[in-house]
Amino acid sequence: MTAEPIARPHTEAPREPRLSPDEYKAVFRGHPAGVVVVTLRDADGRPVGFTATSVISVSAEPPLLAFSLASSSSSWPAVSRATTLALSFLADHQDDVSARFATSGIDRFAAGGWTALPAGEPVSTTTHPDPTIWTISFPV
Repeated sequence: MTAEPIARPHTEAPREPRLSPDEYKAVFRGHPAGVVVVTLRDADGRPVGFTATSVISVSAEPPLLAFSLASSSSSWPAVSRATTLALSFLADHQDDVSARFATSGIDRFAAGGWTALPAGEPVSTTTHPDPTIWTISFPV
């Protein structure tokens, strides 16, 4: 099986507040489990999200990371077309959030508690104020 590159138009991602390289490193140092909720908007503006356990830091300067997602995932069509996405690094006590975003066939955002970053990515209002939670918006 050979992976085919995805052709994407070059778009300038909106400038979000950026973490310094030291802040970026701190996020990954304090996040040993690697459980993250990835959120974005699909082409019709609907929120899309899923739990990712495969997140790794690639570079702090510039800040780059990687995660894996099966092309059979219901989130794949939106991710394959996304220009930005947000990652919410979850704390130990947020098993309910990670479980909800790992469950297929449900409205993962139905429980409420979501707002949007300036570029449109949905982010949790219940986890964001927690100092153990980091939400990072990345151009894709």
